[in-house]
Amino acid sequence: MQRVKARRRRRKATLRDLLIALGIKRTKAIVMPSGGDRLELDFEISPHEFLAQAAVDLQSEGRAALFNSITNSRRAILCEMDRVLGALGFRIEMMTTKSKTDLLRFLGLPTPNILRKVGQTRNELEHEYKIPPQDKVEDALDIAVLFVHAMDRHLETFWGDFYLGNKGEEMRNDFGFQNEVLFYYDPKKKNLRATGVRCTENPAERYSSKRDVVGEALLSSDDPEFKHCIRLALLEYISLPTKDAMAELFDALAIP
Repeated sequence: MQRVKARRRRRKATLRDLLIALGIKRTKAIVMPSGGDRLELDFEISPHEFLAQAAVDLQSEGRAALFNSITNSRRAILCEMDRVLGALGFRIEMMTTKSKTDLLRFLGLPTPNILRKVGQTRNELEHEYKIPPQDKVEDALDIAVLFVHAMDRHLETFWGDFYLGNKGEEMRNDFGFQNEVLFYYDPKKKNLRATGVRCTENPAERYSSKRDVVGEALLSSDDPEFKHCIRLALLEYISLPTKDAMAELFDALAIP
């Protein structure tokens, strides 16, 4: 994100305070990407190792090969879900598998319904003691590979640095908006810093503006609006229209 000089009148605020103070409206609000980083959350065993083991299992012979392959395919999927959500700052240790799936769907990330079939085949093995059919085991591995690779793309470059402002208030000679909230995602602390800024351009000089900080809010996954803000950072890659994402954010903040 561009480093800017600002007269610091920083005070603690909420995101709601900042949007109201800056006059950012739900009907005009848009997002402008600024920058980002690769996200990392490593476990002792990676999703790709589970996938590799599932493939090796499938090439073996006998019932054990089917048992082990379907189990490792499912492990790869669950591990990747935790890896992505954890890297985005969510407390995965407090969540059920269903809540994780629901959150991925909310964020607009891949959650194909066919994932349930992998779980169903594995449950038939572990709870009904049925031998998983060869074709279902092969399908499970294919699904797991596609899912892990699709999710990995969102870790490569996460646009956690972005501006939020009103359409029509874009700066002509600089980045951002005349009234804006600058978001910065800290990949180590797993939180979002939202800084409210008023900008005044200097028409005589390109890339020069006066920026006054009006307040700052720090958001974590404990805050209801956190997931909405994370979704704003993902808008470039998901199919949800900006206006719908904004409307739900403003609803969560109780701003008409």
